[in-house]
Amino acid sequence: MNRPHERQLPLAVRLDDSATFANFYAGPESPNRLPLHALTAGGAGQLLYLWGEPGAGRSHLLQAAVREQAGQALYLPLAELAAADPGEVLAGLERCVLLALDDLHSVCARPAWAVALFHLYNRLTEAEGRLLVSAACAPAALDCALEDLRSRLAAMQVHRLHALDDAGKREALIVRARNRGLVLSAPVAVYLLTHFPRGIGEQMAFLERLDRGSLVAKKGLSLGLVKQILGG
Repeated sequence: MNRPHERQLPLAVRLDDSATFANFYAGPESPNRLPLHALTAGGAGQLLYLWGEPGAGRSHLLQAAVREQAGQALYLPLAELAAADPGEVLAGLERCVLLALDDLHSVCARPAWAVALFHLYNRLTEAEGRLLVSAACAPAALDCALEDLRSRLAAMQVHRLHALDDAGKREALIVRARNRGLVLSAPVAVYLLTHFPRGIGEQMAFLERLDRGSLVAKKGLSLGLVKQILGG
């Protein structure tokens, strides 16, 4: 029998190469340090619910936890699987050492999904598996077709993730660049945030372009080179 992460799923699931704990920025005073610690310190039987607005890092952290887990671990982007048969998608996943379910809010209003998730939750907890869940809102605010599922979710360890402010985004860019072997100065980071879309995902995509451009030019990331690469 195939292991859970080797089964054929309705949609191929691949982890983002940049989704690591080292690439998640939580400054010394950031409220995100608490959920980050909860994830990195979690072990068998952990039931953790992360919620926050788009761009807060929910998907990043769930994928990072799966990447770090030894043994059978699986990440499922439920928003991309919503049209699939939940019975087929979730069958046998209680065998996972760690199961990460992203964007729960995209499916739990559907009765078939809510029932399947409820039964999976029970099977997984009986097996002492580790369950990580993310959603756009707290359990009490979920549009959920099954109150028993909502009560299970509310009983989990619940943490809110906060989106980065401008100073946090600047530091996140500098840290991500450093992890790629680049030196990104604060003025260049400010330039990126001032002249281009400010979403953290979009900013990281610009940083990837700068990394490639720097390699081609065989130069460091001066403001002039950044403008040349990005056409600013």
